[in-house]
Amino acid sequence: MRTFLHPRTLDPADRLPSTWSSQNDAVRRTDEVGTTTISASYLGITGSTTLTVKEACLQSIEVSPGGQVVGPGFGTLFNARGTYVGANGQTFVDDLTDRVAWSSSDRSIVAMSNVDLLHGRATALASGKVTISHRRAMTSIA
Repeated sequence: MRTFLHPRTLDPADRLPSTWSSQNDAVRRTDEVGTTTISASYLGITGSTTLTVKEACLQSIEVSPGGQVVGPGFGTLFNARGTYVGANGQTFVDDLTDRVAWSSSDRSIVAMSNVDLLHGRATALASGKVTISHRRAMTSIA
């Protein structure tokens, strides 16, 4: 009989790092079209699958959450999720929060951040009502 231990029950000194790899780094980063094999290894055991990246067309972007209310000096975070349609008609959703340029309809009321790690952060500067919008900051998103 063999006993299998959940990784959390192992002594930290006995834990081995898990690793991921791809035979085609350009496809793994999804900045190229093609197929690659994705592998994962842990405790000397490896599993793999294929990943195919195909051309896709951005159809819409949803900004959430809507209808936020904050007081001057406070902030909130917005997210942008894009819906794509692939060449085969399959749809998928991707988080675009850090790839769009954020703006406020009145910068004297709300300042929007486009800084790394703070994309989509709205900071209220004064009382009032604004519309938060975005535009694609990149010409191509694969």
